[in-house]
Amino acid sequence: MGGYIFRFPADVPKLTYEALNAYVLATPQGRAYVRRDIGTTVTVTLGDGCARLTLYGYTLAAIYPGRVEFNATDDAHMSTTAWLGKIVRDNKLGGTAWRIRRHASDGEGPCVPRGHAGLLTIDGHRSEPVFGQTYLIPAS
Repeated sequence: MGGYIFRFPADVPKLTYEALNAYVLATPQGRAYVRRDIGTTVTVTLGDGCARLTLYGYTLAAIYPGRVEFNATDDAHMSTTAWLGKIVRDNKLGGTAWRIRRHASDGEGPCVPRGHAGLLTIDGHRSEPVFGQTYLIPAS
């Protein structure tokens, strides 16, 4: 499995619409679409009523005031899973995101060194897949 250890950058804001909006607008830019980086790998872009998070150019999710829309395309990188897990936690959709064994009806999934990645779900529940799904954020 190697010695991969993922760590979030220092001072990562909560990945909620309100927190990301405040984080991005704290910059002196005054354009219709405003961007700000979190560390060196994640970019937050505001526009169209949402905060869109991208990791190395791959869209993780669009976070709206009342819902989260996850990207339809699966990505097997461990850093992607970590960021998606933080989105799930911060928006109170569940505890984290993790992969479970795929069924034939789930398709193959992305290739990884040992075959194909499992199905990424919220808290390991098959009924709550991450990729291609939209979830309403529960009221506080």
